[in-house]
Amino acid sequence: ISAGLDAVRVLVDRDRIRAKEQLDNISVVVRDGIRDVRASLHKMRPGDLEHHSLKEALLKTIREYEALSNIEIVLDFQWDRIDLDIAKEDIVFRIIQESITNAVRHGHARSIRIELLERQDYVMIIQDDGVGFEELYYGYGLRQMEERLAIIGGRVHFENRNGFYTYVTIPRMGGEYD
Repeated sequence: ISAGLDAVRVLVDRDRIRAKEQLDNISVVVRDGIRDVRASLHKMRPGDLEHHSLKEALLKTIREYEALSNIEIVLDFQWDRIDLDIAKEDIVFRIIQESITNAVRHGHARSIRIELLERQDYVMIIQDDGVGFEELYYGYGLRQMEERLAIIGGRVHFENRNGFYTYVTIPRMGGEYD
């Protein structure tokens, strides 16, 4: 875009027709760039959240994991009255997705309980019955959880509690509803 505009600056006094053609070319590049950025952003949002509520997307994901992994997952969703913004929904979804994946892959869990509770802050508790840990290793997934939550002022705490236990708090902002 910058190079194209520099060319227009030179052409505008010498050849107005070519300058207009160059502006048309720049316009096409800008529109294509905007379309590409929108498509990239669209791909970053979990597909299930694109067409479903958070609860529906979680239930769909849970059904898929149960079918593929022979694991029992119980969801206690008490956020029906909460209207989270898109960024928070994405983070909640990704954290639950990562927790289920870890429980199956690393914890060899047979069951997971996920609670989304409305307290002073929004609270997520994820407990599996897997092997847990002796010493917690912060791999990519756990670091991602911490980093994503930090963006929205949230926190996560992990414990070895008859399996892997995850406790997440997300602060309320702006009153009773976000």
